[in-house]
Amino acid sequence: MNLITPITPAEWARPETAAKNPLRKELKYFPFAELCEATPPEIIALAKTHLNWVLPQLLAHIGQMRLYKSDQGEYLPLAFLDRNLGSSAELRGMWRLCCRVRRSDFVKPQNNAANAQWSLLVPLILAAVKMYQGVNYSQWSQVGLELICEPQLAEAMMVDPESVPQLTPAEILELRELGLTTKTTGKVELPTSKWRLTGLADTALGQLPPLAVTMICQTWVAHPTLRTQYMVLDPNDWDGVPEPLITQEPVAAKWTAAHQKWY
Repeated sequence: MNLITPITPAEWARPETAAKNPLRKELKYFPFAELCEATPPEIIALAKTHLNWVLPQLLAHIGQMRLYKSDQGEYLPLAFLDRNLGSSAELRGMWRLCCRVRRSDFVKPQNNAANAQWSLLVPLILAAVKMYQGVNYSQWSQVGLELICEPQLAEAMMVDPESVPQLTPAEILELRELGLTTKTTGKVELPTSKWRLTGLADTALGQLPPLAVTMICQTWVAHPTLRTQYMVLDPNDWDGVPEPLITQEPVAAKWTAAHQKWY
């Protein structure tokens, strides 16, 4: 990648910089090198502010990188990382933004229609390759997968299939309601509101990674109203899209003056 000297974080805020660089919304200007070894708050703030152009351009760039296969025909995460993203500070900074910077730090909130496409359930590097080269997630080797995915997502993707209980939709919904219930008030939160269900330690889902539970229970961004085509929605079928547990969420009754004659 031919990069020019990036604009520094301080320069981004100066009107004269914007005037001199009308095309500064280009990947080559973003200061990825400063993410190479650390996560400076000002760079994360820039990524958050310019999310809508930084991530699409970043995925377009990564998605066209060269792939490497094993003798078994699986794409190799470690080879991809070493040969594509280890050659410069800028490229290592891109890798860190995709895989090591907490997604919640620069995609906020994740659980809305605009941002769900960049949420933690989207393995950004794998999504880029799938988007631009048509390689399914299931075609990647699990060996080294955690090196090109966010660790929490990789943990969920690599869960032992035998550890995932076979539950009916009714059983899953019952566990979901338990996990969405606030202990102090007894209130059941909206299924799109919580990224991590609680109170399930002694249940059939208790030993699974948090994001695997999110996928199975179809909560947070895995809810049918928020999920997108590049999310991992099944820990054992990375490219699959599960059927909705229910076709329509119950809507709370809206009490009006017309009801008061009954009381």
